[in-house]
Amino acid sequence: MPAVWDIFGTDAYSVRECREAVNRLPYNALSLGELSIRFGLFRGVGIPTTSFFLESKDSKISLIPNTPRNTPGAVRPPEKRKARAFACLHLPLEDAIWPDDVQDVRRFDSANELETVESVVGERLDDMRDDFEVNHEYHRVNAVQGLVKDHDGTTILNLFTEFGLTELNVNFNWATATDTTVQSDAMAVVREIEDVIGNKPYTGIIGLCSDAFWDAMVASGPVADHFNRWENGRFERDDLRSVGFQYKGITWVNYRGSVGSHDFIDNTSGGNARFFPVGVRGLFRAHFAPANWVDAANTIGLPMYVGQEPKPKKAGVDIFGETNPFFYCTQPGACVRGSNT
Repeated sequence: MPAVWDIFGTDAYSVRECREAVNRLPYNALSLGELSIRFGLFRGVGIPTTSFFLESKDSKISLIPNTPRNTPGAVRPPEKRKARAFACLHLPLEDAIWPDDVQDVRRFDSANELETVESVVGERLDDMRDDFEVNHEYHRVNAVQGLVKDHDGTTILNLFTEFGLTELNVNFNWATATDTTVQSDAMAVVREIEDVIGNKPYTGIIGLCSDAFWDAMVASGPVADHFNRWENGRFERDDLRSVGFQYKGITWVNYRGSVGSHDFIDNTSGGNARFFPVGVRGLFRAHFAPANWVDAANTIGLPMYVGQEPKPKKAGVDIFGETNPFFYCTQPGACVRGSNT
């Protein structure tokens, strides 16, 4: 078996090949990531810089008064613009392959074959890709809340406060809900979203529900009967929480995203839900900055990067990767919160 440092000197394990390999690995389906593919939610665009500008315009549509011909027309009020510079996140990840990782180690799921550097590299690339995907999912979920958060849940950026907007919170209070109150609350969500996106067409509204919110909702009187009868009782036969069901103009989905004890959608105080429209062109976007590497400087950013270099005295190989994303909503007012208190 070739030495570790020789393996990484071959074309198959060059920096470029590893970087392209990690971007070619099969997609690991996650709830919002899967919805993003299905509905084209997040348009990913690589950028050659580490920051970019977002501009908002206070565009208003008004009725034009009728005036006699050959007289001055109405004066259109000037648009107020706000521009902000935002930096892409920098999420590096490091790993290492040591001689003990392969020396005298039986290959997994094999009776008599020894581990090889090639298989260890493949496993580490898979693991790194999974870590990056989970982080992308985390930031996608934050984007539909108008937020950019750090790994521990602290808010890095709130687009509502950044652009002087007020987030609408609709309290469903499932314990005392009636068909009338649910109809009113659901319509409040739908109309707020329609007011924000204006005349832009959309194909539906998704409600991502935390576990506590979902459980309270499907147990609520006005919802339970509809829930049980959905598609001839399909929920009684299959677990369709991630598929959801349509009710009051909204597709309700039980969102399961979490890492450890950290829920991507707050599940405390009766749980929460996050509503947003789908089918709106350009509403959700993702930018990817280039890696913090010399050979990646000023190039179009990729979603993920992986590289490697030998340790001193041939003691092993360092594997390092990073992703530099920025997921956001161009109209955060179209992201409505639902609570259950």
